[in-house]
Amino acid sequence: MDITCDFFEKTKNLIKWEEPLMTRYFFLLAIVLFIAVTFIPLRIIICYYLIYKFYKGQFYHTRRLRNNREVINIEFNNFLEDNKLKAQLINFDESWEKLLGKKMDPKMFE
Repeated sequence: MDITCDFFEKTKNLIKWEEPLMTRYFFLLAIVLFIAVTFIPLRIIICYYLIYKFYKGQFYHTRRLRNNREVINIEFNNFLEDNKLKAQLINFDESWEKLLGKKMDPKMFE
């Protein structure tokens, strides 16, 4: 209920010019959108939108891998702290594998 009332109050304030700065921004946005939709064909707008989505989508896997590596680092640090091994390790790449007795790498967690 609070969200609905808040939305209608903001809309009322925008239409009645009770918040002049936001009303100017809205009016400017409306004019720009009107000009864009009037003079640019809709199929071109849709094509640009789809090209943009495909362009952004090609970086999805690199973001996912980067996030997975960050999660692996956090979990590995938590594991070391839980097992009191963090003070013994200086070089994470070699020493921790010897301490644990097994090889663990990011591909194991993907």
